[in-house]
Amino acid sequence: MKYMSYLFCVLISFSAIAYGSQEEVPEVIPEEVPEVMSEELPEADLELIAVFKQMCSEVAEYEEISGSALHAFLLGCVNKELEIEGYRLITKLN
Repeated sequence: MKYMSYLFCVLISFSAIAYGSQEEVPEVIPEEVPEVMSEELPEADLELIAVFKQMCSEVAEYEEISGSALHAFLLGCVNKELEIEGYRLITKLN
């Protein structure tokens, strides 16, 4: 839990720096991972994805991201966390 709190603080810090002076939120496009590399990575369980989605939702709320940009932001954010943790990226969120 301590790690998740630290990760959340770091993520908010980077978000604040990236979006601090911009009025519009840029569209987040998930990065593509080569298929060979992606296939070798383990899949994250649904519980971990749910934790990342909740964390990213809180960041989106803090950053006031909504509407059509919200889904793209959440997918990109969750995939970034999965990438950091060494898991296979996902293509959609439920």
